[in-house]
Formats: sequence, C-alpha cells, structure tokens
Amino acid sequence: MGRVSPAMREMGRLRPEDAERVLTDPQFWTTRCFSAFLRRCADLVRESPSMGLKLAKHAPAYSQRLRSSASKKRDATIRAFAELGSAYRAQGNLGEATSSFEDGEKLGGTPIARGHLYARWADLLIEKRDIRAIDMADEAIALLTAAAPGTEIHAAALIVRGVAYRILTGDILRSQRDYIHALSMLNPKEHERVYCAAIHNLGCAILLGSTQLDPILGALKLAEKGLRRQRVQKSSIPHAKVRWLRALAFEKFGSTQLATELFKRVRNDLFSLGAYKDFVQVSLDLSRLYYIDGRVQPIRRIAGELAELPLSLEQRAIILLWQEKAADESFDTETLSWLYRKLYGISFPVLIPREPSGL
Repeated sequence: MGRVSPAMREMGRLRPEDAERVLTDPQFWTTRCFSAFLRRCADLVRESPSMGLKLAKHAPAYSQRLRSSASKKRDATIRAFAELGSAYRAQGNLGEATSSFEDGEKLGGTPIARGHLYARWADLLIEKRDIRAIDMADEAIALLTAAAPGTEIHAAALIVRGVAYRILTGDILRSQRDYIHALSMLNPKEHERVYCAAIHNLGCAILLGSTQLDPILGALKLAEKGLRRQRVQKSSIPHAKVRWLRALAFEKFGSTQLATELFKRVRNDLFSLGAYKDFVQVSLDLSRLYYIDGRVQPIRRIAGELAELPLSLEQRAIILLWQEKAADESFDTETLSWLYRKLYGISFPVLIPREPSGL
C-alpha cells in the first residue's frame, strides 16, 4: 500500500478556514487532492450543512488551479459545481442550488462529468417534487451506462432514480429494482457511503409496503456476499446496516420477536460506532415494534437515552417531542408517522397497537 502524502492527509480534516491555503499552495493542485477535497465537502455537508457549504463555495476556484489538461480541468469544474449545488440544496437554498447546476451544465464536459452533474441535479428536483427528476436521472444513468458502467457514481444515479420513483410516483417495486441493481455494483469497503445508501433505501421500501420477499432475500444474500468477499469487519457500519435490513425483513415476512432482538443488536452496534443518526433511526424502528405490541415503558426509556446523544439542534427538538409524548402516554400513530417523516423522510401507515400493557 502506497504512502499517503501530507497534502492528502490534510484533506481528510480540512475546514472552511483552511480553504485559502489550498488555493495558494501548489502541493494541493493535483486531481487526487481535488477529489479528496470534494469528498471532504460532502462529509462536512452531512455533519453541518452550513460548514459544508462554506467549504464547497471554494470548489469552482480550486478546480481552476489544477495542473491538468483543459478537458480534465473543465470536468473538475463541472464536479465542483455539482458539489456546490448539493451543498446549497442541503442548506435549503434551492434557487442557488439550481444556479450551480446550470453553471455546470453550460460547460458541456465528458459523459461521466455530465452524468455526475445530472444525478445530483435530479436529487434537487426530487426535493422540489418535480417529476422531471426521473427524466434527469434517466439521462444520468444513460450517460454513465455508456461511459462508466458499474462504477460508484453509476450506482449512485440508480439510487437517485429509485428515490424519485418512490417519492414522485409511489412505485415502490420499481424503486426497489434500482436499489438492488445499484447494490450489485458496489464494494462495501471502497464504496461504503453509497453501499449503505442502497441498503437504507431498500429498508425504506420494506417499511413502505414492499410485498415481494424474493427480491429482498436476494438483496440480502448479495449484500452479505459482498461483506464476506471484501472481509469487511463485523463491527462496521455496512455490517450493521445489513443486519438492520434483515431485521426489517424478519418483521415484514417472519417473526417480530426475532426482528426486535436484531434491532436491539443493530442499535448497540451503531452506538458503539458513533453512528448516531442511524442509531436514532433504528431506535425509532424498535419503538415502533414496542408500540405495536402495546408496550409503553421501553419507548420512554429509548427516548430518554436519545436525549443524551450529541445531536443537532433540529434533531434534539424532534427527540424532545418524542420524549414528551412517551412521558405523558400520548405517543400514538400520529406521533410515529411524524417521527418517520422527520427522521427517515418517509410517510407510511403505522399499525394500531394492542391495548397498552404498561410494561
């Protein structure tokens, strides 16, 4: 394994206030460093949209510093605008996001660069509930199928189209096929983030009413085979996400008792890994099973545990309402549906529970 340069190491912990040095120091003006910069922007956007946006605003100028051919520099600038547009979207500024994508499209670029841009743009159109998102995702997939088949960005575009079908048309089975197709392309070690996104969206398909067991079992076998082949550590987020998918399958097609035990295990794994967003979501799944079983006390306990986590202000406000509803026994199907909309971004009917046991 080759040595990692100091410049590359620095990219992994870059903050917005460091961007000026990246723009003025030639050691950073390589395509490898630039790709690492974009990954750092994406990571920061997930941690803090405002911080991620501050860093991503430097991406177009940075792309112009690269020591590469004119065509490669142009493609880098297109990727920069794609990253900037995604950062604006995460911040909620949809107008600036659209402008960034339009700026990238004006540059033309190779099929790979355009496919990357259109996949990100389709994500924005989904948020705007614009049915054109499906056509945009189709265009991205067509470009990437021809120019970069089986790559991470190709898989990501399939996931975006799956989400578009789910949210804009309600076609769960159609979206499920795209998630499984994407999963077949991904290496859980090299493509962890996109791999986990495919698993997560498959889980959402189960929650939203997927009635076909065979594709879900096939996806599980595919996912688990990938984990074994790549020798991914069992104490890892990809393993936890696959176990979460299996728990949902147990709940839907098998035993809620086995599902409950598996959700508990996944929850413990995610907490030990510091994956608090996923931990909150699995806590909601477990609370839903307790609610369906009529058990109030475990829901109170879970809400109290979540209140201790280092979450964002928005998430803390959501957890506070969860805690209040559980404490005064007004936790109901409406509360659960609201929590799923806020924490998962999905809406689905929650079963009416049996009479509460008070345990």
